[in-house]
Amino acid sequence: MIANSGHLLDLTRQHLQLSLIAVLLALIVGGAAGVLMTRYPRLVAPIQRLVGIFQTIPALAFIGFVMLFLGLTRATGITVLFFYCLMPIVHSTYTGITGVESGVVEAARGMGMTRRQILWSVELPLALPVILVGVRIATVIAVGTAAVMSLAGAGGLGQEIFAGIDRVQTTMILAGALPAALLGVLADVTIGTLERMVTPRGITGGKAPPRGVVLRRRVLVIGAAAVVLAALVTGIDAGPRLGVVRIGSKDFSENMLLGEMVAQLIEGNTNIQVVRKLSLGGTTVCFDGLRSGSIDLYPEYDGTAYTIHLGHTERIRDPARVYSAVKQEFEQRFRMTWSAPFGFNNYFALAMPQPLAQQYGIRTVSQLAPLSNRFVFGTTNEFMGRPLDGYVPLAATYGLQFRAVRTMMTGLRYNAIQAND
Repeated sequence: MIANSGHLLDLTRQHLQLSLIAVLLALIVGGAAGVLMTRYPRLVAPIQRLVGIFQTIPALAFIGFVMLFLGLTRATGITVLFFYCLMPIVHSTYTGITGVESGVVEAARGMGMTRRQILWSVELPLALPVILVGVRIATVIAVGTAAVMSLAGAGGLGQEIFAGIDRVQTTMILAGALPAALLGVLADVTIGTLERMVTPRGITGGKAPPRGVVLRRRVLVIGAAAVVLAALVTGIDAGPRLGVVRIGSKDFSENMLLGEMVAQLIEGNTNIQVVRKLSLGGTTVCFDGLRSGSIDLYPEYDGTAYTIHLGHTERIRDPARVYSAVKQEFEQRFRMTWSAPFGFNNYFALAMPQPLAQQYGIRTVSQLAPLSNRFVFGTTNEFMGRPLDGYVPLAATYGLQFRAVRTMMTGLRYNAIQAND
């Protein structure tokens, strides 16, 4: 973990950047919506329902939907987090302003203040402690949910967490999870401190805190503001740049290793800067990222491209013909170039613990078929959906009828089979 500290610091910065940009955007839009609700009561119910709907959408489904429009980019992650942050800010802004005593507003109006002056000089300052409660909740939500945004190519500590899950490495999972949890705690403490600083003394009992406490609070808030500013202005992805190649990969060990090998070959033999976007997700996620320009290349399998991307249903036994067809059609349909093959092949296979296989005398799929109803089959979502060489044609060919079929992340299959799940 120490040797990888530079990488983790970069992921932490990305994580913080995603969260802060989303919260700031939500504060602008949600704050405006909250003010609008106080001026036009008919809008209260529709706006509350709308932001409530955003909060209930599962993160993975939300990411998939937004990716249709924004692609595999950091903007996708920021957009999803933005919608998740809206509800607490909208509600706290509305509650804070409507909670200002009417007598205070009437006094301001009697002094000749305009509606705008009343809002900025009376209502918002008095409502600020309540608004900060919403900002505090939204920030914690953003920091916690930002880990999932790595699946959209947005970076962040989720990249380390999902890589650890795929490789079944507790150290990698903790290396991503602990900094994310620490960011959430620090955000909660910092905004809570700011909340207490802006709360009028009359509400807190009228006693001023000791001078040392005030000084420590100011140092904490100023330090947090400096971190926020640094995170926002550094490392922003400006998109494609000359002399830079962005390498992606799928979310399992073999593909990540291939992506890393390509990255090291480029770095060792050229002056091109390499940006790694490894462990992005499944086949479709990586391919969409390539088409949208979010990445420049990733390792792909010609059989997968032939069936998934090109949609062919004709079976071709000759690997050379498959590669030739894929290379030609990709250039014609997508204007994408396939490099020469890496020089090795891989095949799908069914794995079973050796003692179990020996107990039932199973050495082939044909021997497994009549006994398949005794076992639970674990696989990935992608293998379940492959039309020519996935689970459905495999089961149909051999007559497999497992007791249950469960889909899961690649690395978790090893844990599941060891635990007899």
